[in-house]
Order: sequence, then structure tokens, then C-alpha cells
Amino acid sequence: MPEVVGGAALLVDPLDYDALANAMETLLTDEQVRDRCRTAGLDRARLFTWERSGRDLRAVYEALGVRR
Repeated sequence: MPEVVGGAALLVDPLDYDALANAMETLLTDEQVRDRCRTAGLDRARLFTWERSGRDLRAVYEALGVRR
């Protein structure tokens, strides 16, 4: 899901088994790609906090007119 991983992963069609195998092999054998994905993944994960999720959910409820 590109909207979740941003640039922190190798994106492939999950039904394309050759592409999936190639991406897995790349991560296993290419240290630079693996390190880039690992670092970018950790940075990306920091964006998904409980605080942010709560704020975003509250904004959705408010946009729908739901009040406490």
C-alpha cells in the first residue's frame, strides 16, 4: 500500500510472484537497498502515533457532525 509505506518499501504487484520473489531477493542481497528501506521504514513509522490517530479520527467525527 503506497499510501502507508511511502518510499520505505519495494512495491510490487502481490499477484506477480516473480516480482515478489525478485523484491525479496533484492532485500536479502542488496545491503544498500535493505538499509535504505529499514531507515525509511523507521522514519515512516514515527508518523503513525496514537495521538495523531486520535486527532485524525476526531476530525472525521467533527466533519460528520458527531458531537460528544
